Parts: sequence; C-alpha cells; structure tokens
Amino acid sequence: MKNPLHYCLYFTIILSVWSCQNSKKELDEFQPYHGPVIEARDIETIYSDSAKVKMIVEGPLQRQYENQDLDYPEGVMITFFNEKEEKASVLTADKGHFDKEKNIYTATGNVIVIDLIGKKDLKTEELHWSPVKKQIYTEEYVVITTPKQILKGNGLVAEQDFSQYVITKPTGIISVDEDE
Repeated sequence: MKNPLHYCLYFTIILSVWSCQNSKKELDEFQPYHGPVIEARDIETIYSDSAKVKMIVEGPLQRQYENQDLDYPEGVMITFFNEKEEKASVLTADKGHFDKEKNIYTATGNVIVIDLIGKKDLKTEELHWSPVKKQIYTEEYVVITTPKQILKGNGLVAEQDFSQYVITKPTGIISVDEDE
C-alpha cells in the first residue's frame, strides 16, 4: 500500500492543474476595459499660443480615454478668439468628440456657429474642425444666415474663423429685406 503522503501529493497536483485550467479559461474570457479613464464635470479648458488665448472649450461633462480621445456627451461650447484676443466666434453643439490620432474635432446635434465679427451664423447637424488645416467642414445640410441672405445646401468647407466658406451643393439663396 502506498504512503498516504503520496495520495495527498497526487491530489494536490490534480487540484493545481484543474485550478490553472480554470484560471486560464477566466483570463481568456476577460474583456479589456475601453471606457473613460478620466471624467470631469463642469470643465473649462483654455488653449493659448504665445500667451494669447486662442480658444476656450466648456462642457458639463468631459470624458478622456486611454488613447487621449475626448468626449463631451452632454454638450460642448467652444469660443474662438482672434489675433487681438477678442471673441471671434462661438460654436455650440449637443455633443462633441476629439479624435487624438486624426487631430479632428467633431460636433454633432444642433450645431450652431455664430460669427460675432462677421454677423453671420451657421446651423447644421454635424461639423468637423481640423486645427492643422485650419478648416471646418461637413457633408450635412447647412443653413448660413447673413445680414442680407439665407444660404442653404449640403456640404460646407470654410476657414476656421468662418471668414470664407463654400457650400459644396447649394440648394437655395433667400435675400433678406433690410427694411423689415
């Protein structure tokens, strides 16, 4: 008859092998976390260059992810400043997203850009901004209101300060009577 210690040793080895197999199975089923690594409420981020304010980003909730992308799921407001540090334009939207890899900001849902200097505004459902190209653009339906006209169409490419723009597929121009 074998020593009882041998039985304990066999039992321990079998238990260890079984335990390792279960642990490996649990690791195989483990899903990595892809959610936000930082959440901040009531944020205000000031971006500057050479000690001059260029823009201010505000939102009730900002989420930052491991890849440095940012989400503003409860709305976003971006105020842009000109060279004289005067407020030049304001963008508001229901949601915002910054794609770090592409360096593109995207605003969605009731997007409104108000040009405070040129006295015009833009309304659309989605708008992208490339800081590298210094352009805003969309393929969505747009309405631009100036003091003298209402311009409508699909698609837009514009300077980031909204000083020059092209509606890629215009659908209509309505002249506004200044006397009314």
